[in-house]
Amino acid sequence: MTMGLANFAGGCVGIATSALDCLAIPERNFFGPLFILTSKVAMPTYCFSDEDGCVIERTFPRDAIPESIFDSRHGRMTRDYRAENVQSVVAAVRDKPQGWPMTCVGSGVNANQAGELREHFKKHSVSVDVTSDGDPIYTSATHRRKALRCRGIRDNASFC
Repeated sequence: MTMGLANFAGGCVGIATSALDCLAIPERNFFGPLFILTSKVAMPTYCFSDEDGCVIERTFPRDAIPESIFDSRHGRMTRDYRAENVQSVVAAVRDKPQGWPMTCVGSGVNANQAGELREHFKKHSVSVDVTSDGDPIYTSATHRRKALRCRGIRDNASFC
């Protein structure tokens, strides 16, 4: 068991009794050597944002979480509970349809063949918009699969 004086964040001196609970870093002051305790358990991270929406993260002990902080680059920043709540951000991304409509460059043609591609889709009764660059615009995975099949293309890497 390791015993020694410890200088805590509040400025009080305490006794370090276990090397497992903390890491003692020697520091000299005018009373002699003291130890600063740093916990091996990571402190929670909290998010703070400014008026422009810039978000930064800071760690604080659970019992000393400020509602606002001052950052040298961003000025006064207030605690951002929404940025801290990862579950709501993940749910918002999951519930929002991602990637559709999609302009597909990989199944596109040269710009001077865009008219031919439009005619091909029209002939096979598949409603697909084609950009002036010759890239088809798909509205969903099912729509994409149907349009690719009418051209004789099969995407083995897709889930469709």
